[in-house]
Amino acid sequence: MMTNNEEIRFVKGIWQHLADLFFWLAWRKYLHLLKWAFSVIIDNELGLINLTCDGARYCITLMAPTETFSVGVFLVFKEGAKLLNIFVIALGGALGALSRYSLGLWVSTKWSHGFPLGTFIINVTGAFLLGFLNILFIERLTLSPLLRLGIGVGFLGAYTTFSTFSYEAIMLLEGGSLLTAALYTLLTVTVGFAAAALGVGLARIL
Repeated sequence: MMTNNEEIRFVKGIWQHLADLFFWLAWRKYLHLLKWAFSVIIDNELGLINLTCDGARYCITLMAPTETFSVGVFLVFKEGAKLLNIFVIALGGALGALSRYSLGLWVSTKWSHGFPLGTFIINVTGAFLLGFLNILFIERLTLSPLLRLGIGVGFLGAYTTFSTFSYEAIMLLEGGSLLTAALYTLLTVTVGFAAAALGVGLARIL
């Protein structure tokens, strides 16, 4: 007869082996997708996608885009390369979210007053980067639309946070900090606008 602890360890062992088997099977099934992701070559001149499938059992073929539209100021494919768009946006978004989290965490260790300085710095620097990189990538450099998509929609879209700014302003109002809430709102809008304008101007004189 097994004791309760032995039964628990036995059941946990079974579940662990099942989980290992599941992830092993999933890895084998989707290994070709990982190989495909790392075999993508972005043509910086034409903005097209070249794939090297190397005889894989499953090969994803991406057609060149036939039409484009604008999200904000960055170019997006309407037809073709849809899966790669998602991959690039997801990668940029992950990096942007991690950058926002890291910067916000660092600021919180240096600033303990009522003004939401972390979110303010994040949104202002994001506005500057968007203005600067938009002009740099579109007017000054020849860059793949996919990279613009990853940086503009992915990275900067996840890095900046209007929702957190709005929530923090409401919390300040509910807490009775009317002056701080008004100052926070005013500075975020005006300084953010100025930062974007500075980024645009700086990119054009470089």
